[in-house]
Amino acid sequence: MPMPEDRETSEPLAYPEAVILTHPIDPELKGEVDDKYQYPCGNQDCRVRGWISSDPPVGFWMIIPSNEFRTGGPVKQDLTSLVGRTILSMFVNLHYSGEYLSLSIRDGEHWKKVFGPVFIYLNSASAEGHISKLWDDAKQQGYQFWTRANSDGFFSINGARPGNYSLYGWVLGFLGDYKYGINVTITPGCKVNLGDLMYEPPSNDSVHVDKFRQYELWERYSELYPHEDLVYTIGTTDYNKDWFFAHVNRVPNETHMLRVAIASATASQLLVHLNKTDTYPVFSTRVHHSGGLERDRVPDGAPGNGKWVLLIGHFVYMKKMSWSQSPLLCLGLLLQLSLLADCSLKSEWTRGIPRRINVEVPASSSRLRLLIKHRFLETEETVNLVLTPFGNMSEEEETGFSSLRIHGSSFKVIKEAEDQIELSFTSTWYHSIGYKSVPLNVDKRFIMLPGRSGFYSYAIYEHLQGWPDFNLDETRIAFKLRHDLFRYMAISDQRQRIMPTPKDRKTGKRLAYPEAILLTHPSNPELKGEVDDKYQYSCENQHNRVHGWISSDPPVGFWMINPSDEFRTGGPVKQDLTSHVGPTTLSMFVSVHYSGEDLSMKIRNGEHWKKVFGPVFIYLNSASDEGHVTKLWDNAKQQMLTEVQNWPYSFPASNDFPSSDQRGTVTGRLFIQDRFLQKENIPADSAYLGLAAPGDIGSWQTESKGYQFWTRANSNGSFSINGVRPGRYNLYGWVPGFLGDYKYDLTITITRGSKLNLGHFIYEPPRQGPTLWEIGIPDRSAAEFYVPDPSRKYINKLYVANKNSDDKDSIPVDKFRQYGLWERYAELYPHEDLVYTVGTSDYSKDWFFAHVDRRNDDNTYKPTTWQIRFNLDKVTRVPNETHMLRVAIASATGSQLLVHLNNTDSYPVFSTSMIGRDNAIARHGIHGLYWVYNINIPSNRLTVGENIIFLTQSKHTGSFQGLMYDYIRLEGPSTSI
Repeated sequence: MPMPEDRETSEPLAYPEAVILTHPIDPELKGEVDDKYQYPCGNQDCRVRGWISSDPPVGFWMIIPSNEFRTGGPVKQDLTSLVGRTILSMFVNLHYSGEYLSLSIRDGEHWKKVFGPVFIYLNSASAEGHISKLWDDAKQQGYQFWTRANSDGFFSINGARPGNYSLYGWVLGFLGDYKYGINVTITPGCKVNLGDLMYEPPSNDSVHVDKFRQYELWERYSELYPHEDLVYTIGTTDYNKDWFFAHVNRVPNETHMLRVAIASATASQLLVHLNKTDTYPVFSTRVHHSGGLERDRVPDGAPGNGKWVLLIGHFVYMKKMSWSQSPLLCLGLLLQLSLLADCSLKSEWTRGIPRRINVEVPASSSRLRLLIKHRFLETEETVNLVLTPFGNMSEEEETGFSSLRIHGSSFKVIKEAEDQIELSFTSTWYHSIGYKSVPLNVDKRFIMLPGRSGFYSYAIYEHLQGWPDFNLDETRIAFKLRHDLFRYMAISDQRQRIMPTPKDRKTGKRLAYPEAILLTHPSNPELKGEVDDKYQYSCENQHNRVHGWISSDPPVGFWMINPSDEFRTGGPVKQDLTSHVGPTTLSMFVSVHYSGEDLSMKIRNGEHWKKVFGPVFIYLNSASDEGHVTKLWDNAKQQMLTEVQNWPYSFPASNDFPSSDQRGTVTGRLFIQDRFLQKENIPADSAYLGLAAPGDIGSWQTESKGYQFWTRANSNGSFSINGVRPGRYNLYGWVPGFLGDYKYDLTITITRGSKLNLGHFIYEPPRQGPTLWEIGIPDRSAAEFYVPDPSRKYINKLYVANKNSDDKDSIPVDKFRQYGLWERYAELYPHEDLVYTVGTSDYSKDWFFAHVDRRNDDNTYKPTTWQIRFNLDKVTRVPNETHMLRVAIASATGSQLLVHLNNTDSYPVFSTSMIGRDNAIARHGIHGLYWVYNINIPSNRLTVGENIIFLTQSKHTGSFQGLMYDYIRLEGPSTSI
């Protein structure tokens, strides 16, 4: 077999796995094709495979004694051994089947399967001359056969595991498959005789050879049938000779050959177009993770070393000597930013960008650079920014970044003036790229303005019509800072602390999931015994305006400022990541955190889609000395207020970002009408009102393709939504303290400069009759319920009560963000589940914040059933009269809610399907997606005196399955007003 190095120096063929060996170490292999898919094997024949070494004379073998745990049946083909001295035993995969063989776990079903055992066998020979015997020995060690019928058709399948099966089969020489009509149940020790079976297939004769594994056989069709396609005449033609094995398209047999010899290439990609550039290229070189072709190793001083420009068509590739690598930044705008310790401040705006002549950089230009000017606290320092592309970071630095990265392939100066510099890095998708990359055109922009201490960044994503479908679960801009400098993180006035290092996490103890680490050997001993989890620092979009890191030596701050939420998904209360150990600072644009795949952006049916994410502002400030470091946060907040006030910005050069005069405004006044509270309409004080893509009531919380614009009403219900992009919207809303969602009846169209006043309009919250009792506050959160103190084993000191100036414990901030609170339920209710008595219990003390499963001693789980006990003084028996139970859910993860009345042995009066994937319990979220259920309860099912509503969360396969309730209310009949 060839070596991995042989493949690296080879010529790629039609797909990445297939290469032609052009410079192999073993010259006898030159000109051969290597492709791992040339060495598959059917499961029935795939019992032993491996590798032999001649010196020392040893063998390494994978022996698969059975196929019972593998998918696809006996003739399913799969990989075996391949270049890389790689040896595999495939259990589940889609090779030679596609997604039809994907293992799909649905509706929270329980599933368990044993894969294996397999035997990894090693043997050796006495001398190199006996090597051939190693294969024979390996075959003897583990070779077995599928059951085959004898000449009379009798068969015996032995050693079957207990379970329910179908019997399948086929007969060599006959077409089709057989299936026995009845399921076969195997129990321990059973012997099942099925008697005589009958199979009636069409006749067929087949010959199986492995010649089909040769590369590029599909191209032989055009050679064998150069002018006319295949014609088959029944009775005359022989399918063994005259029926081509694959019905493929015809390859044109006449071509011209363009040969391009390149003397040197660095971080480059060559695209070749024919006759016009707006079509897909006829040829494209590969771009490696470093951003270019195979990197030439040019000696210092040799031709080709240094700075140069490769100009092909409209693509310009620049090597910048001031950057440690090519300037190709990754999708999600993932890059590392290192602040060097030798900081000083320039007193003037410096732009070292050389003037371009005919789009080329003059040879005399020494480098491309951007220096930031700022003045803070009357000090002067220089801030040098070093942008390091991912792939050049150490393993420690890259910890936690596993996102797909698409590198820019084109660099362009969009604007170069005294008052602004705007740079563009673009990545273009072509059909020839296929699924090696996301089918998106990405334009990443960076802007610097004089007098601004930092830079702006935004991105334009576009999916052209007819391109492949895809899902976008997450995209973001991310920065990783020097962990030896930045140790203090700030998210809000109350959420600030000294943070652990990436190394502290590596030496810690992993808890229930990879993000949660118990710090066992931190470099800072004061952190020992604390839990670190990036989800403990999440924040709602509406409050996620500024966060970042502070270095004490030098005393500088690095801040992410989000001036608007219009480009973020999920609305104002959607939670997402901010900053965390790395040191990492993020601005999340799209994510499924605290929502699950319901918020995944799904591009379907080749639709056209385009969206601008950002701009966001990356702000840097400094203090005169370490003693003034705390002022950096206050200064960052002030800068954030300035950026918010200036939104929408007027300076982005892209036409896809409309300025304020190109946008519209919507105003109005919302009232609430609830005749069971008061006769007059109630002003919707502090209501949330927003414009989002047209849809159903509440659809805004899972809408991800468009823009959203939200505001809060004042105390009299008046509101103004400003800076709205032109487009078609629905007006959505909800009011804290009132149940449900609001949607304005008409679609709203915003045009350039439009000012639309909707006047007064009414929201009627769900209501049938008077409130008999209620639990909680309808605010889409479980924060008002009982949140226990964490176990002392799992503390984050940021969220514990501290002594204040009066020597009294302060109220802990966001106590729900402590790790492991779900485990406290079984400790607080060790024998019986929660019972809440209306009129006696206090939901802030007696209603656990999360309805979770109970862990058994054997680490399995069982469902829990909560009780709501209440008394009724009277119950009318009017025919068809109902009471209404309203259940608002703040979060759901793999859950099913069953509601019983007075007796759990009867059928439930209500049941959800399996709902929710927001994972807010595990991620300390206190809320996720919002659900409201209106449950009719026949009045004749209620009794005078005590009644009990039983709430059962029936799914119980893990500790994170559960519900968080927002609000529960029982209403009387409508006739009781």
